[in-house]
Amino acid sequence: SETSDRKRANALNFLYSSHFMSAWGDRMWEIAVPMFLMDIFKVTLLPTALYTVFVYITSVIFMPQVGKWVDSASRLTVQRLGLLLENMAVVCTTVIMVLLVFFDKNIGIEAQEVSSFAILYYYVGLLFFGGLGELMNGAQTLSIEKDWVVAIAGSLQADLGDLNTTLRRIDLGCKALAPGSFAFIYQFCGDTPREKIFYGAIIVGLWNLASFPVELILNTMVYDAFPVLRQKGPKSGKGAEEPSSSSSGRNSRASNPPDHKKRSSMCYGWGLYFSHDLFTASLAYTMLWMTVLDNGSLMTSYLLWRGVPPTHFGFARG
Repeated sequence: SETSDRKRANALNFLYSSHFMSAWGDRMWEIAVPMFLMDIFKVTLLPTALYTVFVYITSVIFMPQVGKWVDSASRLTVQRLGLLLENMAVVCTTVIMVLLVFFDKNIGIEAQEVSSFAILYYYVGLLFFGGLGELMNGAQTLSIEKDWVVAIAGSLQADLGDLNTTLRRIDLGCKALAPGSFAFIYQFCGDTPREKIFYGAIIVGLWNLASFPVELILNTMVYDAFPVLRQKGPKSGKGAEEPSSSSSGRNSRASNPPDHKKRSSMCYGWGLYFSHDLFTASLAYTMLWMTVLDNGSLMTSYLLWRGVPPTHFGFARG
């Protein structure tokens, strides 16, 4: 009906709006952390490097399990829990920064050492919540871009490429504008690094606190507008076609790998990766990315360390 079509069209706009708020917050946080760390430790890139390595290793180890959870759990449950944990992680890290500035009068004024017990206590908390936030961000990305959009496109009989293109444009727009916007605020929000850390952390925390309930409501409205999102996994019933004995055996072996592979699924996955035809090309791209293509956290800290104004590398990063 016309009412139903209008409701679904509005729901798509809700999905895009929720995705924008999530992507904008993620991009702000990506540039905020290395800037905070550089202004705290001042003379070393080690804390930023350790933070980046920890987050990446956490993703490599735990992301397969997160992916299995995304595949098995209810779509709405994945989004609700993912949004809750990701925003909670970001807010907790901003609280850590605010408390660090509030209780240590030398933060932002004198160079700190990560080996100091008081600093190490806060730094470990930053690592934990940073890893948790990255995992939940990955879960939401998988859920929306690889699951929700596919189901919605099938329900609307729309071109999946058009929906993915819109989401990608939102991602690229946030990637281009959010870092520069935060860097501009960070450069002019205080007179000292101490004040910049304090106000910058509050800005990021408030964004996530404000966006969480809005994203939650929008995603719930999208979920309610498309009944197909309530269905997950292969359909069964009287109309389902029974597989042949040979295909059933193959499917059984595919879905139930040997016990030793179940116990070491990550090693099994790496083995498949190493034996794939695209392994060498993937490895070459990875090594190139690690050297000249990546303008992530470590490069941000380095440029701030060398005295480049935040607005310059913020907009250049986008």
